Amino acid sequence: MLRREMAKLQKYLGGIKSMRKVPDIVVIVDQKREYNAVQECQKLSIPIVSMLDTNCDPDVVDVPIPANDDAIRSIKLIVGKLADAIYEGRHGQLDAEYEDEDYDGGEYDEDYDETEYTDTVIPDEEEEQS
Repeated sequence: MLRREMAKLQKYLGGIKSMRKVPDIVVIVDQKREYNAVQECQKLSIPIVSMLDTNCDPDVVDVPIPANDDAIRSIKLIVGKLADAIYEGRHGQLDAEYEDEDYDGGEYDEDYDETEYTDTVIPDEEEEQS
């Protein structure tokens, strides 16, 4: 009986033992499932960033992120973006390749002909005066 209880406590609270200090902020994915974490953060006045679904209470978190907290792809996307933002804030620019490397910066295309892309031809000012 005691071994089972000790294993359960180690499973759920083992990571807290190795913490050197109280965290500056806590990110919670499923507010309903992590109810104890929300209560502890409120007691210790730790800001909470949480992904909120339609079944969650937005009043108990400091920074709500409306998202589907049940979908793995949604969780990966948002937590990945949060991790990138934290890394960039601490270390500067990310080393990842950007998707828009082929973008030329909006240079003017000299061969551009407006009549190719419009149905009607816009008359010049000289033609209007005649």
